[in-house]
This record gives sequence, C-alpha cells and structure tokens, in this order.
Amino acid sequence: MLSAAWKAQCRREGLPLSPRCPRRKCAGCPCCSWYEEHLFRATGETSTADCNAGRDYDFAMAHFEILAGAGIKWQLKVHSGDLTRMLHELRADLGEPALREHRVDEAYLLTTMQNGYGTREPWKLDREALIIVLGEVKRHVRRLLKRQKPEIDQPF
Repeated sequence: MLSAAWKAQCRREGLPLSPRCPRRKCAGCPCCSWYEEHLFRATGETSTADCNAGRDYDFAMAHFEILAGAGIKWQLKVHSGDLTRMLHELRADLGEPALREHRVDEAYLLTTMQNGYGTREPWKLDREALIIVLGEVKRHVRRLLKRQKPEIDQPF
C-alpha cells in the first residue's frame, strides 16, 4: 500500500520516483519525510516502531489506501477492527458460551460505548477509552456468571 501511495503522490506532484523508494530509509529523500508526515497524520507516530500492530496498522493502511486511491478495504477495517479485537479478547477471557448466553456482540459493545462515551464509532475513541469499555464488559459478564453459580452447601 505504501508503494502505491508514494507512486500516486509522485504522479500528483510531478516528482521523480526515487529508485530506492518507497521507504528503504534513504536518508533525506522526499519519500522518507512524506512517509513520516503521513504516518503521523494517521497514527500520531512518526515510526512504526512506536505503533501497535492492530489499531495503528489499520489506521496507517487506511490512510495510505486513500492516498493511493486503492479502494476501501482498509477503511472498512478501521470501522470494524476495534470491535473485532475486543470480541476476540472477550472470547479468550470469558469464552464463547458466556458471550452468547449474555448476548455480548458488536451491537452490545456499541451500545456500551454509546452509554459511556456518547458515540457508536469506536475509531473516534482513544485506546484507553476502548480498554475501559472492554474492562466494564468483562466485569459485567463475570458478575452475571457469578450470580448463576449455585451456592455449595458447607458440611457441618
């Protein structure tokens, strides 16, 4: 995606395409400064070393996809990626049966975000807010599961 975005940028600006670009860390070339600027616009970081492999990757790929004019695949992932990762974490921690039983799905997570943060658009929330939502959903489901367990009689 980066290569396609850089080529599109060169065509728009009338720049010659460097034989070492895109992004082979050729110090001082227009590609490197352009890349860092656009990575920062997408993720708030100038290096992928400071980005996470999930959310930041989706944001960066969607940004470069727009610049390349290469479709909407990554833009759609931005819209669904956070929910997918949250449900994966919930399944790993609580199990699929518990989620199914208590109807925890994408709609449930979106409603929780709406109630807590006034938005149903997870990509507009920062990472910390999503962690809070995830934690609250985990606590809620654990409480429900705990209530369902029968009390064990203690022998006298």
